[in-house]
Amino acid sequence: MIRWLLAVALVCSVMTALTPCSNDDLSKSQEYTGVPLIILDTDIGSSTDDLFTMMMLCHYQDQNRSRLLGVVVDREGEESAACADVMNTYYGHGDIPIGLIRDGIKNPKVWINYKALHTLTDSNGKLMFQRTVADYSSLPDGWQLYRQLLATQSDHSVSIVSIASVLSPVWYNYCSLPPTTIRHSMAWSWCDAR
Repeated sequence: MIRWLLAVALVCSVMTALTPCSNDDLSKSQEYTGVPLIILDTDIGSSTDDLFTMMMLCHYQDQNRSRLLGVVVDREGEESAACADVMNTYYGHGDIPIGLIRDGIKNPKVWINYKALHTLTDSNGKLMFQRTVADYSSLPDGWQLYRQLLATQSDHSVSIVSIASVLSPVWYNYCSLPPTTIRHSMAWSWCDAR
């Protein structure tokens, strides 16, 4: 029963992100009409919903049904970012940028621990999964990646799929900064409401 509920929640989350939102304040000329642009906010490394979502978004990108701009990992540690890198690389999208949190929730609940996915080897000692990122310590903080990605997109054009902690520390850091280079976006609407 729990697996069924998780599956339904996952599908609803992705489909909601792919459904255009309406905003009465936007004129028709300002509405974004291109392929859905998505930033994935994930706590990858502790349950399978993140793996399935990344798989779906990579397949949607291959079908030109959406474009994954970036992955923000809000589970602390480079191991979680490595899991996202393995998934991006495995599905042929190693160029998708990854941001991570460095000072997050300590020892969160882990349902299925696969954070060592990037270190698994075959019987010959060869890594089972390729990676694209050479140095995970060089990845930007999640809030920095949000700012970078949103600054380069049209207003009201980006959807954020969050399968992470309800109040992600990444969001808290992002929303605490002045909007110096970011135009109004879906993220700022959320920040204004907090």
